Amino acid sequence: MDLVAPGVIWARITLEARARHASHADEGSNPIETALAVTSSLRELEASLNEQPEAEFAGVERPYLLNVGALHGGDWPSMTPGRAELDVRLGFPIRMAPREAQSLLAAAVERADENARVEFRGFRARGYAFDANSRLVRLLSGCHEEVRGTPLEPDPSRATTDLRFFQPGEAVCYGPTGEGLHGVDEWVDVESIADVATVLALLLRRWGAG
Repeated sequence: MDLVAPGVIWARITLEARARHASHADEGSNPIETALAVTSSLRELEASLNEQPEAEFAGVERPYLLNVGALHGGDWPSMTPGRAELDVRLGFPIRMAPREAQSLLAAAVERADENARVEFRGFRARGYAFDANSRLVRLLSGCHEEVRGTPLEPDPSRATTDLRFFQPGEAVCYGPTGEGLHGVDEWVDVESIADVATVLALLLRRWGAG
């Protein structure tokens, strides 16, 4: 059961230099090597965000994560590339505005390379935290325990979900069990899918009954 998640932003960082043969590699910067320096600076930002996590993430190690998702650059070993592009994803605190997180990321990039270009594209989401004692969650928890035989425990997420669109209000992210989400070996427990369907049927019946 997910009730809490950090904010998330995506960014593309473009690094440029003069393309040249490897025999002149020492005559300027290398965008791929600069990308590594930028990544190091962003890791420092990640560490600073995680120094004092919000109370909702108690017990969660590093709730605000940096992920380097893609690096594009270069053509062959004997050429210093003229450009490299770095695609990153950064998690940030619930109470931090996305614009502030973007400013922090841009500043971290600038510390590594003042000529880098940062574009915020594709994704920008606030964090969220829903009440674990709301009527919806209490009713769902009772239905779950009746069907599964075990208590339903909140599990703070380090990734966002569409739950963020239901603020303010009562909401919960609930579903079958599995592992490797979004990975090459992602799987979902088939038996838990049937149990979830039963839980939701009970929830709808009892919710409508008041």
